[in-house]
Amino acid sequence: MMTPEQTRLLHKLQLIGHPAFDKISPLTISQDEATELFKQNLPILEYQTAVAIKPNRETEEKVFWGMNEYDCRKQIDRWIDDHGYTLDHRPNPYFGSGEDWLKYFEQPISQVNLKSLEKHFAEWEIKIPRETREISADGKVRKETFSRLELGFDDVDPAKLELAVEKQKAREYAEQHRITPEQRVEIKALQAAGKAPAIDRSEYLKMDRHAAEKYLAKYRDNPENTFESVSYEKKTAPAKTEAFPEYRPSNLIGKQPADYLQRSILRDLAAEGHIASPETKKEFLDKIQYITKEQAAKLIEEREDLPAGAGLIEQCRAYCEFGQIYNSRDVNTIADVRNLYQTNRSYDFDKKAALRDLVDDGYINSPDAQAKIEYLTETQEDQLLNRYGDALAGPRLRAKLMDLVSDGTIGGLEDEQFQSLSVKDAMYIISRNSEISRSKNERPASEKQKELLQKMERRGQIDLRKVNMKTLSARKAHELIEANIQNQSRDLEGPATEKQRQLIRMLVRAGASPAIPLDRWNNLTKQEASDIISAVPDDKRKEICARETARTPETPARATRGRGIE
Repeated sequence: MMTPEQTRLLHKLQLIGHPAFDKISPLTISQDEATELFKQNLPILEYQTAVAIKPNRETEEKVFWGMNEYDCRKQIDRWIDDHGYTLDHRPNPYFGSGEDWLKYFEQPISQVNLKSLEKHFAEWEIKIPRETREISADGKVRKETFSRLELGFDDVDPAKLELAVEKQKAREYAEQHRITPEQRVEIKALQAAGKAPAIDRSEYLKMDRHAAEKYLAKYRDNPENTFESVSYEKKTAPAKTEAFPEYRPSNLIGKQPADYLQRSILRDLAAEGHIASPETKKEFLDKIQYITKEQAAKLIEEREDLPAGAGLIEQCRAYCEFGQIYNSRDVNTIADVRNLYQTNRSYDFDKKAALRDLVDDGYINSPDAQAKIEYLTETQEDQLLNRYGDALAGPRLRAKLMDLVSDGTIGGLEDEQFQSLSVKDAMYIISRNSEISRSKNERPASEKQKELLQKMERRGQIDLRKVNMKTLSARKAHELIEANIQNQSRDLEGPATEKQRQLIRMLVRAGASPAIPLDRWNNLTKQEASDIISAVPDDKRKEICARETARTPETPARATRGRGIE
């Protein structure tokens, strides 16, 4: 059996209409089962224990519960300002769940942001119903809608509580005295046989089991054809047809959804009629959240030469203006849009971590803000960090600082200093002590990136003669790799490059690769050439290339009529 506190929380959740607790009885569930049930079906909370110094130098301690760290911090600041206290130190945030919601509901409802609370439940996919009440004032009647989440608080408006209880009782009575299926069948049978008269539909729908039994008792013994026969034809709902059945929520299991840029392009293609018709556009836009990265890439690649719509071009104009991109080429096609974002996006993941903290803490309010961060330019990131640099560092930045402390890169930080650290100060410490470039705040290319680029060059897929591998940044290396992969995937069936043919000639002369017939040599594709080069072990290929480079350049062997490459 539940404890009194668990029972109290259960009644609050049933009163607000939480669907998971609708039919739960406190007498049929154990304490441990109740604890687990609350944890599984209620959102996560956060709390902070603040210690304040009063004007008389005494201290007061108070626990503040909120939906997130920012919510707790606002409550603490309000408490300090209202009482004229001084905060002893910025407290650490901790997580709470399950039965901790009883403590949350104990705080005054006036201190709670109800819209944020509704949003918090919605983010955890918990649907809480709303109620509507009529208020009479000055001879006028107005309707007021409120969330039933208000009913969970101890100081809820008694009028709202009374209204909700009355409606709940009415629903329970209607459920208990609902007309049975057997009664409905018998009523229709009597009407079909002409023993009972037809009933107005609105009256029929309001019938409870008592009214139905009274109706049946009155007409059950009548002879047939006493009234005009009424027949009820079963309505068949038209089969639901979907224009895009392949886009379902199950697509995202184990796969990443389309990113911000892909979704922007897909919306533009739909608006311009390149993907969906006017009749199916709404369905496509509703399902765009279920499209994976791979599906989006395929849809966009097939239409990259199409002109960009006015909405997408306006988005690019704003992107260039905000990001101070002045030397970009004209944006006309979908491919131009993609190149604009891919070329100018920043790869400074420390700055992006700081911005994600600012979004979570409520400093940056923009639709789809977390997704937009991926494609921000370095200028845009700097502008936002300068604007909100005085905000407290969030959990992502703190984690990076702790990594630097753990690695011995920086010394330990005092707890008070760590808790009061601003975004600006945290970014300064990270940029001075992590592997970020001093000039452009960019990390150098990793050894893996350099190895991959060199492998691509050996296969004849990329030309690195103008690239300085010593000063190459991670961002530039990523762009080179991505561009080569995209070009390769778009043109694998195209003719082999001259670089690939030169490599194959060297391998054939060295006996590392078999001779190639003339007809195959003349029609050799990039994919086939890459496979031939990759078939030779990497060490042996390096040795052959070094030996050939050291030799005096010779005229390349040419395929003569009737022969391939030997």
